[in-house]
Amino acid sequence: MLKKTILTITVISIICNMSYAMLENGRIRGKGGFTPVRLCIVPGAPALPDAYDVYGLNLGCFYSFTYKKQIIYGLDLGFITESNVNGIQLSFINVCKKSNGLQLAFANAVEEFDGLQIGVFNDIKNSCFFQIGLVNKADVNSEGFQLGLVNLKDNGMFWIMPFINWNF
Repeated sequence: MLKKTILTITVISIICNMSYAMLENGRIRGKGGFTPVRLCIVPGAPALPDAYDVYGLNLGCFYSFTYKKQIIYGLDLGFITESNVNGIQLSFINVCKKSNGLQLAFANAVEEFDGLQIGVFNDIKNSCFFQIGLVNKADVNSEGFQLGLVNLKDNGMFWIMPFINWNF
């Protein structure tokens, strides 16, 4: 019980400190408002709060998303996530336009990504990456390393390779 309490207090402190670190005279540097925690309940319904960037935790009960210019700095959790994230995305399916950091899911698909993808199926466009999965796919505008059963890379050492493929 004591370990769970200490862990909970530590996580809350980290989220609050991340949010506070982004402040400059009570505002995010160069932006409007922000929120340390955001909740997405139903697909298509406005998330609470809906107009601010998230510096901390974005929690999607089923579906987690961001509006066009919103960015999540921190942790994005949900069954299906469609968010622009600088941090960590954990879900069953990750789909996004731009993300940096770690994506961990059954399936990951992203247009612009710098970081590590871990999943059964990983798909990347225009990125610098490291992919670990059963099937990894990257387009010609991407540079990185693939480790998996099937690795597809338009400009890799080979177009298709078992176990390992790369391009730098």
